[in-house]
Amino acid sequence: MHRALCFLTIGLFAACTHTQRPFSVTPVEIDATFDATEEEIYYTTQRVLVREGYPLARTDRDTGAIVTWPRRVGLTPEQIDCGDPAESGAVAPDSLEADVLFEARAEPNGLMLRAIMEAVIRPGASIPERPITCTSTGVFERRLMEKIRADIDA
Repeated sequence: MHRALCFLTIGLFAACTHTQRPFSVTPVEIDATFDATEEEIYYTTQRVLVREGYPLARTDRDTGAIVTWPRRVGLTPEQIDCGDPAESGAVAPDSLEADVLFEARAEPNGLMLRAIMEAVIRPGASIPERPITCTSTGVFERRLMEKIRADIDA
């Protein structure tokens, strides 16, 4: 009995100390320039974020900063980098989710945009979700930036 308990304890300790391979991409920060005023960029970005389902958590007109509350979204391996392909690429695409929030900063004639995500793998109904450390590959940011650009150009 002691031997089984010892092996179980060692196994649990080893599972908790698993180290993940570094990300193959660095966290993405997208910058874009616009033929628009800083104020127009700032308010258009807010409108697009809210329209896309990201409620505003904090805004600061003086610095141009905008931060949203996180929203749970489904993911594909194209949208995230979890370092180890077994972490994201070896599971069914519909089992990847993340709580995603956006940070943006409007500047004169420009905008910086970054998605922050906390990903989870939902392997199935009988197995609880498992958090994993991931970073965006830039897909979220580029798609949102295209929508902001379309609104500014409209």
